[in-house]
Amino acid sequence: MSSKINLGIIGLSAANSWASNAHYPYLKDSDKYRIAAISNSKLESSEAAAEKYGIPREHAHASADSIAADRDVNLVVVSVKVPYHKQLLLPAIKAKKDVFSEWPLGANLEEAQEIAHLAQEAGVRTMVGLQARQDVAINEAKKLVDSGKLGEILSTSFMGYGLAWTDIADESNAYGYDIKNGATLTTIPSGHSLDAICYVLGEFETVSATAIRD
Repeated sequence: MSSKINLGIIGLSAANSWASNAHYPYLKDSDKYRIAAISNSKLESSEAAAEKYGIPREHAHASADSIAADRDVNLVVVSVKVPYHKQLLLPAIKAKKDVFSEWPLGANLEEAQEIAHLAQEAGVRTMVGLQARQDVAINEAKKLVDSGKLGEILSTSFMGYGLAWTDIADESNAYGYDIKNGATLTTIPSGHSLDAICYVLGEFETVSATAIRD
């Protein structure tokens, strides 16, 4: 019996996607995880991805409920745009499957709190993908701070920006301009960066912040 954790990935397509570019290169050779099932918005897309990545066709799904019910899946990974996180995570949590979600967890604070509460009630293990802590430069900065060579750091400043939030966007990124979708300059690039700051320097004690719109 394999000791690997069997993943059911929502959003791993045969074409270009965050999951295929950021996660698959590591997972394909991992000694800890195995891609056991795939789900996309259409069965045809899931079957094409299953064929590309060597997953049996019977583990190609077209809904969150279906992949959550897959007996070979231990952990459901939700790697799609944030407006869909809640509706895709809840079936897995209901099925008492462990879950991994890309950051941000929900489209707003209320969604994130609801998801976290339901996961706690179900007793499932959870993870949110804040990848800055894996960056070599961030870890070197943490080592330097932890060494004490810089003395006691009393304050720091941070300015957040993102190339995707300019005056012009292509159709695939237009959803980021509607604050209700939760994919804003503040929640995505600034959120990842703020987590890196907390990782290196420790949690906030006081905050002074300004939002500027050109």
